[in-house]
Amino acid sequence: MALALEKYGRPSPVVAENGAWLLNKLAESAKVIPELRQRSSETRGNYAPGIIAVSFPPIPGEVLARVLSESGYAVSTGSACSHNKKGKLPKTMVAMNVPKDIATGMIRISIGPATSREELIGFLKALKMNVGILEKAVSKL
Repeated sequence: MALALEKYGRPSPVVAENGAWLLNKLAESAKVIPELRQRSSETRGNYAPGIIAVSFPPIPGEVLARVLSESGYAVSTGSACSHNKKGKLPKTMVAMNVPKDIATGMIRISIGPATSREELIGFLKALKMNVGILEKAVSKL
């Protein structure tokens, strides 16, 4: 088991490279929540590079996930092992003392070894476009 974990327990170099690239591109945006970027940089060697969580308050995560799905990109609003019910904050976000408005807007982006850089570029374009549209809609409420 130890040998298998040593050999296959690390993320593939492609996932590590694409995850770092995507995280840097997201961090360039003023829309990415500084607290989360800070936590990410503090634990740089202690995270899964293929899983990135971001939030764009006041946009609800469920709404952003839905519009990204309509654009052809699947993201999640909870952890992979989550049993979160509507209206409840994700336990991981509570444990990290993430403010409620950030936690409720959270989406989880997962990438794998087959995810190409072109797909990530397309995702970033769709994310930027949809966040812009949703921000305008939310500001009119």
